[in-house]
Amino acid sequence: MTRNGAVQIEAMEARSVDEIPYGQEWQYEPKWDGFRCLIFRDSRSVKLQSKSGQDLTRYFPEIAAAARELTETAFVLDGELVVPVGKRLSFDDLLSRIHPAASRIERLSSEKPALFLAFDLLKRGKTDLAQAPLSKRRPELEAFAKRCFKAAIPFRLSPMSSAPAAAKRWLALAGGGCDGVVAKRIDLPYQGGNREGMQKIKRDRPAGAYQRRSELYRKYAGRPEPMVNEALGAVATREAEAGHRGLV
Repeated sequence: MTRNGAVQIEAMEARSVDEIPYGQEWQYEPKWDGFRCLIFRDSRSVKLQSKSGQDLTRYFPEIAAAARELTETAFVLDGELVVPVGKRLSFDDLLSRIHPAASRIERLSSEKPALFLAFDLLKRGKTDLAQAPLSKRRPELEAFAKRCFKAAIPFRLSPMSSAPAAAKRWLALAGGGCDGVVAKRIDLPYQGGNREGMQKIKRDRPAGAYQRRSELYRKYAGRPEPMVNEALGAVATREAEAGHRGLV
């Protein structure tokens, strides 16, 4: 959990499955089509970290600034970075943030600000919540969000349900920024760095959607930025999954 006094947490990952799992040990959430992100705050120090451990802070200055304004001064949140455009979430605009020019990032953060969708709370103050089961962490997150997530702040609580009917509805309506459902074990502590506690079920996309991702891959592939490689890796993974299902 710590190294040289600093909190070190690996993101929990998901195992891809074909069917929604059922049982009292599961809770369900929408699967957002964004960048996975852990937010670490300790007093005025804030860091945004990608799933693979890359530093995202410089690419989303508006989220880092907003995190410093939350009433809680020490926490670790797990969630998803997205960019709302109208009533949809734009992966294109999200990916365009990964750019070497600070001036461009600053302009985009003003023109099309990002939003952080929180779905887990791993640390609050000096309390290590990562060792608690999700059945305990989720109420802590909801209380945290009620205290801290005000309308003017770009943080939102990602919805969840224990009802399989809700999971089926989210899966059926996937699109516009939600591309499936995530099922999480409520009886386990946070499974950092492994896939034991979470499964993802994705709705098949039209072939045209993957063609667009291929265009994005070619557009950004030449940039010497570590996060570009991660973002493009996500694109390639989506395409591989589609190909496995015979969509491309």
